[in-house]
Amino acid sequence: GIYDIENCERYPEATEFLMDQPVCITEKLEGSHFAVAYVDKKFWVCQRRFALEPIEGMPKHFFWEVTENLGLEEFVNSLVKDFSCEHLVLRGEIIGPNIQSNIYYLPERSVRFFDLMIDKRYVDTQVLLDTFRKHSKSDLLVPNLSKDQTLRAWLNGRSLIEASTGDSGLKNILREGIVIKP
Repeated sequence: GIYDIENCERYPEATEFLMDQPVCITEKLEGSHFAVAYVDKKFWVCQRRFALEPIEGMPKHFFWEVTENLGLEEFVNSLVKDFSCEHLVLRGEIIGPNIQSNIYYLPERSVRFFDLMIDKRYVDTQVLLDTFRKHSKSDLLVPNLSKDQTLRAWLNGRSLIEASTGDSGLKNILREGIVIKP
């Protein structure tokens, strides 16, 4: 299915509800949606709308090149064993040369992950962080701005728009925005 995150401006009641809830706030990266998955006993590499399958005799799609360079198939297989699951999806942003405008000036493509789904349920932030730490893959996570703090406390009197603007955790530039998850 297509993965989309809604803009909080469309749902002010949800934003108000989150004000006094513990939330995780991460940087929204300027890239393209990227996912790797274990579904139906098979490893998949996916764009926002499609799975990408290698075709023999054809050049590799750059999503597959990044997957191989970062050892993501082995990582996913390790997670499937760790969680003893039948269905696993890691979602992130692919960033770097020839992706959007490569605003981070990266010399090569990489991925930063923001979500982990195990057996069709997203795990909470702490499980995500612990999982990546355990496998020495924390450098592949999106920059984390706040965890286990209420949205109101993190905003500290700022509007969401004011708080969304700030330095990127990847490069000395302004970040694209923030993502708030309960």
